[in-house]
Amino acid sequence: MTRRLIIHVGPGKTGTSAFQKACAADRAGLADRGVLYPDLGATAHHPVANGISLDIGYKANLNPFEKLLEQAEARPHDVLLLSSEGFTRALFQTSRFLENYCRFWEARDYAVELVCAVRPREEALESQYCQRVKILNQGMRFGPWVRDSLRELPPYLRFWKDPPRALSRRAVTFIPYDAAMKANAAAAIFSAMGLAGREPAGGTGRINPHPGWRRVEACLRLTRARFRRVGPVAPGLAKWDWGRIEPMLKIVTRAARKQGWEEEPFQGFTPEIRALAEQRLGETQEAFAQAQWGRSWRDVFGPPALLPPANEFDPRNADPEDNDAIQAVVRDALRAKPERNEKALSNRHARWPLGPGNSST
Repeated sequence: MTRRLIIHVGPGKTGTSAFQKACAADRAGLADRGVLYPDLGATAHHPVANGISLDIGYKANLNPFEKLLEQAEARPHDVLLLSSEGFTRALFQTSRFLENYCRFWEARDYAVELVCAVRPREEALESQYCQRVKILNQGMRFGPWVRDSLRELPPYLRFWKDPPRALSRRAVTFIPYDAAMKANAAAAIFSAMGLAGREPAGGTGRINPHPGWRRVEACLRLTRARFRRVGPVAPGLAKWDWGRIEPMLKIVTRAARKQGWEEEPFQGFTPEIRALAEQRLGETQEAFAQAQWGRSWRDVFGPPALLPPANEFDPRNADPEDNDAIQAVVRDALRAKPERNEKALSNRHARWPLGPGNSST
């Protein structure tokens, strides 16, 4: 009997971390129900996805691929499940490599399925922004960043309108990030894939909530200072750069908790920004919903939620005490010394398998 390989591509901010955490916590239970969620040393399968996309710092590292193949050959299962937000990059940036990877498993008698969650872009923008800011990867304020981000369609709409040539004949199952999925991402995804009753035990609570607005401001200032000192990260130095970033982030995180900054989560949306998002995406999202689910966008996701008051730091009207406290944390963070971990910086590079009949070395 042909087995199934389900590749959950994310994308980010659609319950992926909660889904991965639930699956990793119940690997044994999933295995008993015929679902293999491979153990590659973490909750998600980022090394596999990064290997496919030849991402910076992970170029063709064969170790996770070999480990995955060993587990698939050694452990009985009828469903092999992989999950990583990194597969989203592979859909567009290196679709040829992802297609070859699918064929590699099809040659081993797997039916390959790609699964992608869909979250309204206007709803996800705040989460995406906060995620980039709090890892010192974004120095723009929310409004300009939104306008810049809306210049291109989100991944699910881009794939639907103009699928990459290498994957043009490969179907993708789109799952709405609706109320049921927010309540339990794992149960919703398993149900959508016809695996109801086989999902991991336990709920999937919320992970990665919005940071406080003061912490966001501290990270924005850190990012700008870092770019002024060393510039953007050079290709191939992502892991080295994280060794410099992580000590700074630890200082900011400790200060935010100690000073109670996380009690007021960042809220950047204004009616004007939401109107812009709806103007740019409305017609395309509606056409997508009708084509994929036979329902209107609003029927699937409900009406837009009420907007809480925006609380983004405003330098023109800032409380001097807030400004001084934020700047003090930034000064402390900039004094942090890089951490060195030679083992984490090492990779074994080689060519990944390119499909049936190709060598894995």
